[in-house]
Amino acid sequence: MKKSEKTTTVRPVGMNPRVWDVLKKVAAELWKEHDKGVSVRRKVMISCKEFYEMLLDTEGNLILDNKALIRFANNGHIKTWSNELLMEAINLMKHGAIDTAIEKLKLHLSLDTKSVSGRLQLADCLKQQGLYRAALSNINEAVHIKPNDESIYIQRAKLYSHLDQDGRALNDLNFALLLNSNSYSALKGRAYLRIAVKNIDLAIEDMEKMEALIPNHLETLMLKGTVLFEEKKWPKAYKIFKSVLAMEPHNAEAIVKLALIKIEFKVEEKSALNDLQFARALGHPKANGLLANLLSKRQNHRKAA
Repeated sequence: MKKSEKTTTVRPVGMNPRVWDVLKKVAAELWKEHDKGVSVRRKVMISCKEFYEMLLDTEGNLILDNKALIRFANNGHIKTWSNELLMEAINLMKHGAIDTAIEKLKLHLSLDTKSVSGRLQLADCLKQQGLYRAALSNINEAVHIKPNDESIYIQRAKLYSHLDQDGRALNDLNFALLLNSNSYSALKGRAYLRIAVKNIDLAIEDMEKMEALIPNHLETLMLKGTVLFEEKKWPKAYKIFKSVLAMEPHNAEAIVKLALIKIEFKVEEKSALNDLQFARALGHPKANGLLANLLSKRQNHRKAA
């Protein structure tokens, strides 16, 4: 902000003109002290965004060296500004501007110290930067503020998994399900975690509960089919992948899995060949190699005959 603009910001809608004149006077005094190199030692109450912006230099930094002296009023202007900051941060995150989003979220949390959404969004930003422990600290604060929200425990469980703390992740997911036994997200998280630690039977139980909550959900079906495939439970896996293709005929992964089951049982090999060719056309990364291997085996078999 240019020096001539420091105290000429437009008065906020709904603010008493006399109060606004006082704020401009305070801003002018603070700038005067700043220009003289005098450190401000008094507490400063920020009652609106516009007053705060009057205290920013041309680079967007506060002219107050000691930010601990700043207090934010509990009024409609601050609440509106707080919500704006949160929305701006979320939009910045969508566009990959994580550093700027973090600054917005930190300011938002200064205005609203009880904001659970702000803490969770900040944790997500920090997680994207690989700062898992800092992210965990913010989620722990969110849990303290809102201990009965299962979504917070689900998010913390994901973070624990990144930190290789599977036991704690499982505890959080179990607690989330105690709070809401019909939480699809918690069941999904626990199913993936149980797959990772090789508790396949329990993982399948979770997937069956997921199916009961949301029937014919493609992600659930693909997950369950893949687990059964890896466990070599071919008939059950075959049935699931057929169901997937009935809903999504161009699902390349389901097509490849069906082809591999046919090859394993040595039935419908011509159909399996066609499946792999179709999957290759759809861009499946492994289809070409599998197709070449199948053709090679068929050629060798003919030579041997």
